[in-house]
Amino acid sequence: MTDTDPYTLPPPNVRQMVVPDPGYVLVEADLARADAQVCAWDANCRELKEVFQRGDDIHSDNARWLYGKDINPRALHVNGMSFRDNAKRAVHLSDYAGGGWILAQSCSLPRAKADSFVDWWTRREHPAIGEWHDNISRELQRRKNPVAYNAFGFRRIYTDRTDRLLGQVLAWICQSTVSIVINKAMKQVDCAEDIFGRPRCGSCLKCRVPWFHLLLQVHDSLLLQVEESYVEEVARALPEAMRVTVPYPDPLVIPSEVKWSPHNWARMEKWQQPAI
Repeated sequence: MTDTDPYTLPPPNVRQMVVPDPGYVLVEADLARADAQVCAWDANCRELKEVFQRGDDIHSDNARWLYGKDINPRALHVNGMSFRDNAKRAVHLSDYAGGGWILAQSCSLPRAKADSFVDWWTRREHPAIGEWHDNISRELQRRKNPVAYNAFGFRRIYTDRTDRLLGQVLAWICQSTVSIVINKAMKQVDCAEDIFGRPRCGSCLKCRVPWFHLLLQVHDSLLLQVEESYVEEVARALPEAMRVTVPYPDPLVIPSEVKWSPHNWARMEKWQQPAI
């Protein structure tokens, strides 16, 4: 495989087009491993919850499981994604009851290896995930019009055939929960009440630290444009502003990671607290 092989070239990164205005930098707050953590809590998978609470990098470990212990997880696979990003996709597919044939195609794996990973992840390494799948499947079969609930009490009613619903329901539980978390976090970062002609709340981060503009919300992250001289103050305050409790019996607070760049959205680096 050569460096010029077209199958190993990364796709174009349109985030390079998002650049800060003069005198500003970009700051991004990203919920860390959000969907995977919601899955672990919804399934009450004790050992996986402990892994996330320790901050272990499960995706790099899984990349070595899938592609070999000597690979560099950050290197590109033949499908143009890093080995680590492929492993992240493999976890989400397995969590959402995706079959081995889907995993094999999307992550460029032999079918036998893909089947083995799904079985290992959901039945042997984390059997609570497999039990969660079984419990949700039984509940779907029990109802004429199946209903799914997330931890915030929102529900979704399905009318499709029950034998086609398991993956949809599992994905909705996790992704809808993350959507609610990031929306609550967004209001805590910037209430934006003035847009609607109402008085601002006085307690959100924007009301207290006004030197930034909220630009985008993308699934589990927020992108801000911050005045350059105030980037440290905003970056330091963001993780607390992003704290939202998901009301499981064992409450979940998804931690956030802060990145920044004076260049563009494609060149974000992890924010490091300046040494005192």
